[in-house]
Amino acid sequence: MKINTKILGATILVVMLIVTGGCLNKSNKGTEQKTNVTNNQSVTETLDDILGRGMGISSVKYDLIMTTQGAPSTTSKVWLKKNKMRTEATMGGQTIISLMDTEAQTIYTYMPAQNMAMKSDFSGGAPLSPTSNIEEYKPKTIGTETIDGKICSIVEYNAQGENTKSWIWKEKGLPIKIEMTAPEGKTTMEYKNIEFVDIPDNMFELPAGVKITEMPKSAQ
Repeated sequence: MKINTKILGATILVVMLIVTGGCLNKSNKGTEQKTNVTNNQSVTETLDDILGRGMGISSVKYDLIMTTQGAPSTTSKVWLKKNKMRTEATMGGQTIISLMDTEAQTIYTYMPAQNMAMKSDFSGGAPLSPTSNIEEYKPKTIGTETIDGKICSIVEYNAQGENTKSWIWKEKGLPIKIEMTAPEGKTTMEYKNIEFVDIPDNMFELPAGVKITEMPKSAQ
């Protein structure tokens, strides 16, 4: 059965969007401060303090609802553990599973119905750079909002002509919602059903016997 490379290419773009959006919690700098009062004491909290809480989270899973202007919403299941990520979504009537390893700099796009997978790479780490270097964009804390019972700091910055607004869960240092606005429109990502669990390592591995091919360069 022929693999639909357009679907695979679109899947990889979605995965990279998840990564570049969700990498905000990997920043290690923050310039904005907010003062809270606890037990009659004044506590100064920086953006770095909030994001730092996410650094200690090694394993988490959640549902990601992505809405792009002019297109229907899509829901993906995401598992993150250290340097690995697994996503599951339905595209073009097919279940598509993506397995990313940021250390090996590879992505396997796996279609269970066909027992086939395509391998692509992102050597050089360029796809991760826009948000892993967020401090270069001088992020600003512009407010506070509660989403799904989670108190969030709202952070805003502009990267390469794309305005990004992120709602960061203060307690955990993770994004709950991200809005990215570019000339072609706005993309919104919402993080739901977040669970901090120990994910088995085999969740990030292809099943035995899967036929692996290389992604055509024209489709990457």
